[in-house]
Amino acid sequence: MNNFSSTIVNQMIETEVIKAEDKDYYLYKITVLSETLITVLTVLIIAAFMKKLDVAIIFLVSFMALRRQTGGLHLDSFGKCYLSSIALCIGSMFWAEYLSANRYSLIATVVSALVIVVIGCVNHPNLDFDDSELATMKKRARITVSIEMILVIVLSPINVKSTIVGSIELAVICCSFFMVLAKVLHQEVR
Repeated sequence: MNNFSSTIVNQMIETEVIKAEDKDYYLYKITVLSETLITVLTVLIIAAFMKKLDVAIIFLVSFMALRRQTGGLHLDSFGKCYLSSIALCIGSMFWAEYLSANRYSLIATVVSALVIVVIGCVNHPNLDFDDSELATMKKRARITVSIEMILVIVLSPINVKSTIVGSIELAVICCSFFMVLAKVLHQEVR
């Protein structure tokens, strides 16, 4: 992945699309974008074969929107992140059906949402937000989890496919879990 990103960035420098001093920034951004794209495409292909594309899309959108704001656990290589992300998404496609049918799922989701509201955002060393950026991310996380909770509450009683609500609930629960795990493992800048 790094070789691929380096090739693109070097071509951008050669064609004067970007400045040489911005190389590290663009290298990081292109690598992250490429890794995300590969992971999402893999999940969507697997979901299509499993005939659970709708569930996968709802989970991915809900999870990625929230995860982008909250941060949380980070693994030390793309391979580990890729495999665990695939496992998480496949697991969510199965668990979404059972979670929303369980009468305790709303309680677990509300508790998870409260954890997100309290913590706001985990400031991972790779991100190293300043105070202003961290405050902005916490505000965005709280808004995002509020929107997702409103969707869960509104969609639950109106006969929306139960796996859709379960997918949103799982996204909230997983993000909360990864935030707590990151704090427990001290993956945070103070």
